[in-house]
Amino acid sequence: MNKLFAVAMVFVFLLPSGTFADGVGQAQGYLIDAGNGASVGGAGYGAVMNTNIATVINKQESSNAFGHLKAVQIGFGSLAQGASAVGIGGLYGADQDAFVVGEQRQFGNDFYNLVLQQQNLDANLQQDVFKAGDGIGSALAIQSFIGGQAQFMITPFGASANIQVVGVGLFDSVSGGPANSSVITGGLGVGTD
Repeated sequence: MNKLFAVAMVFVFLLPSGTFADGVGQAQGYLIDAGNGASVGGAGYGAVMNTNIATVINKQESSNAFGHLKAVQIGFGSLAQGASAVGIGGLYGADQDAFVVGEQRQFGNDFYNLVLQQQNLDANLQQDVFKAGDGIGSALAIQSFIGGQAQFMITPFGASANIQVVGVGLFDSVSGGPANSSVITGGLGVGTD
């Protein structure tokens, strides 16, 4: 009787640990906040160029204790900014700003119930080019962002995937001679949820 009782107790202790599967949860994100610019001015001749490049790559993987639930998140992005100005007399230049946010969250309760997969990717690019005074010259600004995110939850009973991609670019220029002043402003924001 005691032997049977011991086996039953072991069975009761092992049953809950095998039947209640543990969950998997993970989150990742990145932020790019960049500014760039170039300007030239004065009585003499001048030329200037400035460039920013930022690249981000994130990857996460996790699985539950039994290996039946696998979660993967990948995020990437690349920002490029370029500004240049050239002139004789007057003032020529370009200002650029970029703000990019990428976020991902996922949680799986067990391999029967994939609870949450959530993504957000926003890119906001702004820039100005300007010419003032009586000189001769030009200013140029170009910037772009390309990025994406992917989430995968894989179980013996199926899979779930979320994928998003954003691409945005801006180009502005100004040029002119004496008695010609101007400011050109451009901006573009793109977001996905």
